[in-house]
Amino acid sequence: SGYVKFEGLAQLPDTSIQIPSVSHSQATVEVYGTSGKGRPLKVYKIGNGSKVLFAGFAIHGWEDRWDNDGLALVNIANSLISKIGDYKAQNGLHGWTVYIAPCMNPDGVIVRGTNNGPGRCAVKSRIDMNRCFPRGFKSQYNSRNYTGPNPLGAQEAVALKEFIEKINRTADELVVIDGHGWLGCTYGDSSIAQYFTKQFGFSHNGPSGGGYFSYWAQGLPRTRGLLLEYPDTYSYGEVISRNYIGKTFNAIINILKNNPNGGSVDSSNTSSGGNNSSVDTTYIETGEVINVQSFLNVRKGAGTNYDSIGQLHQGDKVSIVAKNGTWYKISSPIYGYVHKDFIKIKEISNSYEDKKSPSMEGFIEVLTELYNIVESNYKFYSIKEKNEIVLDYLRKEEYSKRKDGLNGQAWEALFSPSKYEWLEGEIMKVDSDLKEDYKTYTNNDNRIGKAKIEVPHLAATTLGYSKNNLQLSILPRYWTGWGGDFATLVGELINKRLTDENGLYEKAMELLGGNSTFSDSDFYSDIDAIYFAKNLNTAPIYELVKSYYSGLEYKRKELIINSIGGNLKNSLEDRIKDKFEGREGIGYSYDSGLIPILRGFGLRHFINKEANGVEYSPQTLENAITAVSRAFANKIETLQNGFLK
Repeated sequence: SGYVKFEGLAQLPDTSIQIPSVSHSQATVEVYGTSGKGRPLKVYKIGNGSKVLFAGFAIHGWEDRWDNDGLALVNIANSLISKIGDYKAQNGLHGWTVYIAPCMNPDGVIVRGTNNGPGRCAVKSRIDMNRCFPRGFKSQYNSRNYTGPNPLGAQEAVALKEFIEKINRTADELVVIDGHGWLGCTYGDSSIAQYFTKQFGFSHNGPSGGGYFSYWAQGLPRTRGLLLEYPDTYSYGEVISRNYIGKTFNAIINILKNNPNGGSVDSSNTSSGGNNSSVDTTYIETGEVINVQSFLNVRKGAGTNYDSIGQLHQGDKVSIVAKNGTWYKISSPIYGYVHKDFIKIKEISNSYEDKKSPSMEGFIEVLTELYNIVESNYKFYSIKEKNEIVLDYLRKEEYSKRKDGLNGQAWEALFSPSKYEWLEGEIMKVDSDLKEDYKTYTNNDNRIGKAKIEVPHLAATTLGYSKNNLQLSILPRYWTGWGGDFATLVGELINKRLTDENGLYEKAMELLGGNSTFSDSDFYSDIDAIYFAKNLNTAPIYELVKSYYSGLEYKRKELIINSIGGNLKNSLEDRIKDKFEGREGIGYSYDSGLIPILRGFGLRHFINKEANGVEYSPQTLENAITAVSRAFANKIETLQNGFLK
């Protein structure tokens, strides 16, 4: 099967590290299993409420900053046990039980290992425990994320799964938090993430991945899961000085306080205050809290007999994702339900929304229908493969052989093999009128949402980042997105025959986002495609779109900056220029091999096409790239809450 079997490899030696223990009058300790090398897997219980919060740490014994840095996570956990124990003695835990597992991978924390194999992973099995859980599992065979062919290849993971299932069976509600370092963000449930993003000031980056412990936990009944990545640090001293412990404690206590056991009364009575729950229907809008003197309860379900899980105040902005009778389901700032009498739908100005354009709600319905057709025919395909067939269909009129000229043929070859013609046939079998209805979303003339997204452009760019075929494996992925648009803009600028540095920059700013080959719509689509490609294996495409465009997952600035990469000590302008002029761009030499040469000629084709016959010197090209890099960096920096200022 091509993977390396680790059995029989030389055993790695241990360091002198001892896993510290903790004792507190409010905490009892339980051993829920043993590690591969026989060490106890401990969990500390505080409180006896029917709602349960579990926080686990050091599932990776080595993170990515210093040797055995998972020990820092263990120390954070032990301090939390003491602080939460002290709090419980004075205040109780608001109807909650808190479990803290300080070290879910003790062998990894102790071993003289590595962040790319045993140490990060379990030592005896060599399994990455944060990739081996059953939900969304995908076999991986590289040493950093090794899973073997089947889920739960590490006995530590089996013990953890069984313990979480045990406490889930009797919990009214379960929150699972998995603590890591040091990326400075959260993944998973946004309603839990908000408590940590508020304390640490970092971003929430959307759903976590298949096989992750927290992602598996989210599939359990009544459970919300979160992967917490502490901010970047280089020592435990920095963990202390930056108050990671205090901030984590505040976040956890606020979760307990804002989601207490027991009912409460909404700020005002409504005529439909009881259990009004029928069924959620998609409804994508933004709104504002009105008519509230004190606070508005956010409910667990569509009715006042559901528990309050948080509070909103006059003027708070909300992102609505569904209707349920007289209630709105919101995704931010808290995930839950609020009565429509207290929400004013925000009117969108014509400058923001083309009222003649297809609605996001309609787009999500189309995605759902397309995905269900694919699902019924290809049940054994992965989620990612099903999503890619849907995207193939959406790009078929603009980015395939159906588009006249060389560009259409090039796109056809780039995405081959494809299944859009098969899906067309299946649609005709279901309902011949559907194909006509779907035309709205298969050409670039119709734009949807606040960002006026061109669906085929978004679909093609996402496929460019995600699809695994020979053609795309040769090319840098960013070419089908912002790299290609960047190159065409350089060509447009050369065509203007400008020589003055300021004049070049001003023209680049004018073209970037104007009626050019790199419009604002292209800019947004190129960034959004990065997100969708990264998450195609986590959920059906309609769920990803619903979540992202509700406003909850807008992280455009972080997405594009991460895509550019480079040395963070350099300016964003310089990093853009370096990427475009480097070996993944037009920079190549004839002794560097065939692929880099082909890459360079490819981008130069985009430039030459838009230069439209204007001859240019190397210095002219350099000046144009510098101007576009500066303009592009400026545009990125103006992104605020996902949109350009």
